Amino acid sequence: MNDSQLGMSPDATDSKVVATRLSTRPGSELRPRKRTWQGSDESRPRASLADWPDLPGYEPLCVLGQGGMALVFEARQIKLDRIVAVKVAWPDSIELRARMIREAKLAAAIHHPNIVEVYDLGEHGDAMYLVMERLRGSLDELQVQVGKQPDPWKVATMITPLARALAELHHAGILHRDLKPANILLDDAGQPKIADFGLARSLVGQATTLTRNGVIVGTYQYMSPEQFEGSDLGPASDIYSLGTILYELLTGVPPFRGANPLDLMFRVKHWEPIPPRKLNPLIPADLEAICLTCLEKKPARRYPNADALAEDLDRFLNSKSVQVRATSPLVRLWRNLKQRPLCLALSSGGVFVLIGLTTASIIQTVLLSQTLLQSEDRIRRLEAETFVQTEHQEEQRRQDQERLDQLGKSLDLLIQATKPALFAARQQAFFPQNRFRPLETFEEPFLATMLEKIHQATDAAIEATENATTRTALSLRTEAWHCKALLAMISNKFGNLDTSLHHWVETAERLDPFDQAISAEHLDALTGAVVIGLHQNRLDLAKHYLERLEAIQPNTPFVQDLRHRVESREQP
Repeated sequence: MNDSQLGMSPDATDSKVVATRLSTRPGSELRPRKRTWQGSDESRPRASLADWPDLPGYEPLCVLGQGGMALVFEARQIKLDRIVAVKVAWPDSIELRARMIREAKLAAAIHHPNIVEVYDLGEHGDAMYLVMERLRGSLDELQVQVGKQPDPWKVATMITPLARALAELHHAGILHRDLKPANILLDDAGQPKIADFGLARSLVGQATTLTRNGVIVGTYQYMSPEQFEGSDLGPASDIYSLGTILYELLTGVPPFRGANPLDLMFRVKHWEPIPPRKLNPLIPADLEAICLTCLEKKPARRYPNADALAEDLDRFLNSKSVQVRATSPLVRLWRNLKQRPLCLALSSGGVFVLIGLTTASIIQTVLLSQTLLQSEDRIRRLEAETFVQTEHQEEQRRQDQERLDQLGKSLDLLIQATKPALFAARQQAFFPQNRFRPLETFEEPFLATMLEKIHQATDAAIEATENATTRTALSLRTEAWHCKALLAMISNKFGNLDTSLHHWVETAERLDPFDQAISAEHLDALTGAVVIGLHQNRLDLAKHYLERLEAIQPNTPFVQDLRHRVESREQP
């Protein structure tokens, strides 16, 4: 069991927690010393009961966890005969001593069923100790239990009391600043509780000095954009962190990952998260809207307070309309394009190139740009994951990277193919007086080239991941089949029914209908094959794929309508 399962992490400055000093305060050192169990995670020896400081009134039972500056023990409080968690530290600086005192005072000031209770704070010799409620489960464990396809309603039920507990903290003038799954503990009944106030501060008074001195505190993956800036924080920052927990419970991955802290910081501040329903299609749209509202870049766009978040979660659980609405796909696309000048130029250039074509053509060009953005984001996400793989996975990591590079190079060919048209579009847009109008030469050939390059990239990715077993390769395979479905739709829009049918049939035959990651593409393929079969009067083909579609979704109105259309064609 690790230290996060206890109520508090052993130390707010351990390897999992950010405490990056942008300025130092001379003279804060007391008595520098290093105990035998202290040091980096890799080098320090495992702590034992021999490190127990012989606190009066407590009987040690076992070591629960250790950090860089503290140990956490399970102990029995002798007088009350109850099991507690005891966090023990030997503070070598005024700051660490003040942090432990502040942690105890802030936690003890709140009494809420979803906040870990603190019983006592004391000193014994040169050791300080914090006694708190002993809990035996953590949200980290729950994430493993729920798996890749969690029940969205159970997740919402878990997050709702946390939002109310967070509101209670904010009403009391306390900002947590380090909400993450490891700091959400579970009691014996499975109820979640907020723990670890080691980085918390008061929203008023002198406790704000940590941020004023330019210290960035928190845990990278769960920090808000403004938290990375080291600026003054408000309740909206905690709401963002709770939103990242909601996102991770719903999808199995955090909203952002990076190869290093700077890469992650850039993504958190500038990138839009992948909509949760793209990763888990079982998530209802209202719950996705709640999650993405918490993850808005600007604090003013998030929920005004944690009470409002809890109320919206209650509405969702009671099948009522929520107060927020998901950001439209076009708005999300625009926000992403603003952070990627090349894709922005590609999208705008594509519009100029396709002047004179149908509205559907322009819409499909925008969809292609969006697909590029999603592919780029997926590639960077998967590349980042390779940095945390262990040595014995090195060979598998190399193979996965080759697959990623293959798709990346193919997509790069698409971008290169657009450069002449992009140059012409810019000339016409910014220098209309020159009447530089070579755009018509790029219309149909340009579109054909673009589609062909996407086709090549898709087939290459599918071939490279045919026998995928790793998470990286499976994710890349999902992205490739998504592109294949898009190709079929585009071909259909431009009247290339034979090409569209070829893509739909290939997708329907090769995909596993029970693979949740690509179930939507499989259903689209079956539907597309039926519709085109009807259009081309190929009733045997239409009936074949309709029967497969009915086996998966037998009672949906759309499938019943397709059945009616097929039967009406069979009548003499």
